[in-house]
Amino acid sequence: MNLFRFPHKLKDLDSAYTQLLAYRSSLDNPPLLIVCDFLDYRIYPQWPNLSGQPIKFKNDDLVDSHYRDLLRWALTDPDKIRQHLEKERLESEKLTIALAGKFAELADLMRQHPLGQSPKWEALQIARFLTKLVFALFAEDIDLWGKRNKSK
Repeated sequence: MNLFRFPHKLKDLDSAYTQLLAYRSSLDNPPLLIVCDFLDYRIYPQWPNLSGQPIKFKNDDLVDSHYRDLLRWALTDPDKIRQHLEKERLESEKLTIALAGKFAELADLMRQHPLGQSPKWEALQIARFLTKLVFALFAEDIDLWGKRNKSK
């Protein structure tokens, strides 16, 4: 039995965030701005040199200790969220650098390898191929083409 009844259309969190921004300086510019409609949560980090992209989650996500930690840190120790975001940024940068190196190696191999009867891959051919490859990997990650039948 659901004791709490929420309307189908809850408050617009974008509007709530806009309103919160108007009060930010009156609140001594806190490191985190948080909006919630009791189903969805958004934590907006305000530290310089870190992405201001919100951390978004729902009540259902709170079964995951990661989201419980984020919520607890937001309420008790916001600096832990800053440390967490910095760690994520550094890991992302390392991964990006490593992947860029792999793509550079692939481009070098393609420059050295003959294509059919022509002497070598042209720079534009390599750039187009790698662009298509990156897009295909991205599209797969976000399931752009829909779920494929894994049983085949």
